[in-house]
Amino acid sequence: MLFRSPQNLLRDIIQAVSPQAVVSSEATIDHQLNQVLKQVQTKRCLIILDNLESVLKDREGAKSFDRVGNYRSGYEGYGQLLRCMGETTHQSCLILTSREKPRGLGFREGIDSTVRVLKLSGLPCSAGEKVLQDKGINAANTDIQALIDRYAGNPLALKIVASTIQELFDGDLTQFWQYGSVIFGDIAGSINYLIV
Repeated sequence: MLFRSPQNLLRDIIQAVSPQAVVSSEATIDHQLNQVLKQVQTKRCLIILDNLESVLKDREGAKSFDRVGNYRSGYEGYGQLLRCMGETTHQSCLILTSREKPRGLGFREGIDSTVRVLKLSGLPCSAGEKVLQDKGINAANTDIQALIDRYAGNPLALKIVASTIQELFDGDLTQFWQYGSVIFGDIAGSINYLIV
């Protein structure tokens, strides 16, 4: 599922921060970005974009000359928003999560920079075990460890797969290993990023 269009996102941000603001449906992205920047400079706002990889090109569908982190056609406005928020002095915060780093952030990030990128690792094995046990999955330590590794310790992925193991395989991890990859493929993905 893709995010809403950049124009709709910017309109929603403007109206959330300043409910009395009127945003014309004809307004350009540049005009909307200027309105957003005015708001975040005068008010403290927290904007969160979760799963930003949804607006980035699929790795499988990308052409050989495409680099990782490029935006899908029509969603380039997200990159404009990130660039503007990273380059402009303001009193607000934009947090995004993504499984891949959007282009254009690499040279802006740094320890003392206004843009910071954190690589999020999954849960440690003991916490992953608790998630699985909470869903009723009990198995040999090696099988539990393999499941946690398979989904990179991602808590949501572990909850989803554990619920499915309960429903489809009556909690039997051995049966899941036989048929699970057909059902799930690889939902774990790669490293997750938290960009502030």
